[in-house]
Amino acid sequence: MPVPRTATQKMKHTPESGTRATQYGILCTMRNGKEQRYRWIVWLVALLLATGCAGPGAVDSAQSEAPEVVTTGALARDFSMLTLDGDVVTLSGLRGRWVLLNFWATWCPPCVEEMPYLSNVARERDIEVIGVNYNESRDRAAKFVDENNIPFPILVQPDDATLLFYDTSGIPRSFVIDPEGKIAAQVVGAVRPDAFEAWLDEQGIARRE
Repeated sequence: MPVPRTATQKMKHTPESGTRATQYGILCTMRNGKEQRYRWIVWLVALLLATGCAGPGAVDSAQSEAPEVVTTGALARDFSMLTLDGDVVTLSGLRGRWVLLNFWATWCPPCVEEMPYLSNVARERDIEVIGVNYNESRDRAAKFVDENNIPFPILVQPDDATLLFYDTSGIPRSFVIDPEGKIAAQVVGAVRPDAFEAWLDEQGIARRE
């Protein structure tokens, strides 16, 4: 996620400005009853709502025909994290398999929208799908998982180094890691099923029988 920045702006309160405040998630407080002016505090949520849960430089996946293929062949950063069930998942322990790593949160609409498709991938493709919840409470993440019948493990409380390496300045963000532990592709924004299915076929990632 982007580092929160705070800015202040004074303006007269009008119905139009109030609508804009609601639309962009900007919180306002009355500074003075006589002045009828507001101190605007721009929170991270304003930026996320304005850009679809993505940072200013992120590319909406809806504008991409396929995942952005990483040509450097960089090794994925290893990590160990707890799942909602209390198990420990270590990324390097999945060597020899394809892995789809998805960073998400319940407050992010594109994240929620792509979950049914990611669940289908986990059920139908020979690839390990792993969700990494972006620092929400365990109870909130677990409630979402239960209500939506998510079939793949959800990791919680990622450390800052992991978030930095995987550049989670905007979510959802997904990484495909090949059996050698290298980052084969990434998707910035929500996964497009048609394009992603074609890409999986190109990589020879089989469907489960």
